[in-house]
Amino acid sequence: MAVLLYLPPCAGAEKLESLITGCLSKERIVICHDIDVFSRGLRHALNETVGVILIHTHQELHEIMLLGDILWSIRTILILPDSNPETISRGHAIRPRFLTFQDGDLNEVVTVLRRMTGSPMVPIN
Repeated sequence: MAVLLYLPPCAGAEKLESLITGCLSKERIVICHDIDVFSRGLRHALNETVGVILIHTHQELHEIMLLGDILWSIRTILILPDSNPETISRGHAIRPRFLTFQDGDLNEVVTVLRRMTGSPMVPIN
């Protein structure tokens, strides 16, 4: 199963990338730092692909929402910039399997990702 990461340059992206690449085979991971590259990756994604999307700004959330149907073809983990009710509502429109926030525990994202990909569960340090 492939993992498609959208990690724009922002606080938390490097840590999340490190956590994910540390627990999954690097051959299974495609990292996109640009929305256009991520969009192209989605167009080539198979149904078994899991998308991990880190949203840093509300503008990025808007751009991700524009991908609509393409995103619905894969299972997603969405990390929102804040817990504002409007942001959460917009995030749910993307239909993520798991939704959390940038200031949350990124280890939870890794745990959920492991379950979604069928990777062995080992303790996270």
